[in-house]
Formats: sequence, structure tokens, C-alpha cells
Amino acid sequence: MPDRCFPALRTDPRFVEALLIPFHVQSKPVGTVWVVAHSAERKFDLEDERIVRSLAQFASAGWQLLKASEAAAESNRNKDEFIAVLSHELRNPLSSIRLNADALRRAALDPRLRTCLERIDRQTAAITRIVEDIGEASRLAHRKVSIEREQLDLRMVLREVLEECQARLNDAKLVPRCEMPESPVVVSADQVRLRQIFDNLLSNAIKFSEAGGVITVRLKADDKNAIVEISDTGSGFDENAKETIFEPFEQRSEAGSRGYAGLGLGLAISRQLVELLGGTLTAHSERVGRGATFTLTLPRS
Repeated sequence: MPDRCFPALRTDPRFVEALLIPFHVQSKPVGTVWVVAHSAERKFDLEDERIVRSLAQFASAGWQLLKASEAAAESNRNKDEFIAVLSHELRNPLSSIRLNADALRRAALDPRLRTCLERIDRQTAAITRIVEDIGEASRLAHRKVSIEREQLDLRMVLREVLEECQARLNDAKLVPRCEMPESPVVVSADQVRLRQIFDNLLSNAIKFSEAGGVITVRLKADDKNAIVEISDTGSGFDENAKETIFEPFEQRSEAGSRGYAGLGLGLAISRQLVELLGGTLTAHSERVGRGATFTLTLPRS
């Protein structure tokens, strides 16, 4: 009886035979696959051993996948914590640089120094935006983003964001077009988050459009939903990429990106924020070189 050698196998009815196959990882035993028999009428044979050995190999592979998954999860946690700390630590020196730049701007400077100061200001603003995106991505990953809902007319929010983007549109030599209904389109949403989403989408359109291109903001509504379409005549993307472009750190490399690589966080952040607001965000492009359209849908109040 097996329980003579292995008391842990003692049970009722007693096992009359046991077949145990250990499995290893890098020559180290990590577990055992075993089968038992209560009847002496049939003895385990070589075919039974072959089957159990195959099961042991599957068990070894499964154990290794489990450990790899645990290691990857731990690595992701460490990465998220590092990103959160990095974002926080970068804010203080950036704030100091901007404060000093503001102080210098009020001083009497010759044109050459003023030009240098403007470059510092632009680059600091760009770095600040990257740091803010990193921090936002970290907060979304840890579900630490709060939503403050209020009744909003999307026409007003879009007009304000377009006004704030006007300088960037002018610098890029792009033509904005806006199509909105005459009556209010009201949704229950977070104004700060909506402005962030629209700014990200417009910034993306500016980034991938050539001088002379057109960026169109179109607001529509039906009985249930408010629909915002932001279209550009820029570089577009392959239709197969319509989902991957919303992945964090995914970067489009088509010609016409105006030389800005970025971190590939803006669209990922925007989609997650839209989903928190109960809506959807999708992208469409006929093909590379034919522009892109991002469609945001929110339930109406």
C-alpha cells in the first residue's frame, strides 16, 4: 500500500497504488503530479506513466507562466511607482524655471536675450505638459482620478478650447473650422476633463498636419448622444492602427508629424477619461496621407 511509505496518502478507502511524477524548473523540483488507484484489478502501466509525465510537463510550463506573470505584475507596479515619483519630483524644478522666466520677462532685455527667453518658455511648457501627462497616466493606472460632474453646454466648452488653441493653430499655419448647432447640447460631465480631452485631440491634429491644412471641429446631437468629431487633413494612419494608437506610449511615425515625437500618452489618457465620463472615443482614417477623424460620443443629459 502506498500509505506505508507516504502516510499523507492514508485515506478511506485506501489507495492500493500511486503514480507520482515530479516536475522541475531549471533542475529544481517545484511540484508533483500524481494519480492513485483504489482497485487492485488494474495496475498502472507504461502508457499511464507516459500520460502523467506529459501532464507533469504541462504543469511545469504552467508554473513557469504563473511565475513570469507575477514577475511582470511586480515590474509594472514598480514602474508605475517610479513614474508617479518622477512626475512629482519634476514639478518643483519646472515651477522654479517658469517663475524665473516670468521674472526675466518683466526685465529690460535686448532682443537676442528675449528670443532666448521665449525659447526657454516654450520648451519648459512642452516639458511641463509631458510631466503632466505622465502624472495623469499614473493616476489613471491607479484609479485615482476623480470626476466632478456638472451640466455643460458642449458648444461653450469647445469654443473655449478652440480659442486657447488659436495661437498654436496660427503658428502651425492651419485653418480651423467649426460646425455647431444653434441650440445647446447639454451633457453631464467634468469640465476640466472635457477641456483636457478636447485639447489633447486638437493637439494631436495639429501635430500631424502640414501647414495649410484644415482642422474641423463638428458638434452634432441625436436624441440620446452628443457627438464631437475632430478631423484633420494630415498624415492619417493605417486602418489597422485605429486601436493601437490609443495604447499608452504608442507613437505614430508617419511623415507630417511636425517633428514632435512625444510620449504617446495624449490619446491613451483621452480615451480613458472619456470612458470614465460614460462615453466612447474612436478613430478613423481612410489610409496614410488622407487625414484622421476622432469621434467622441457622450450621453446627453
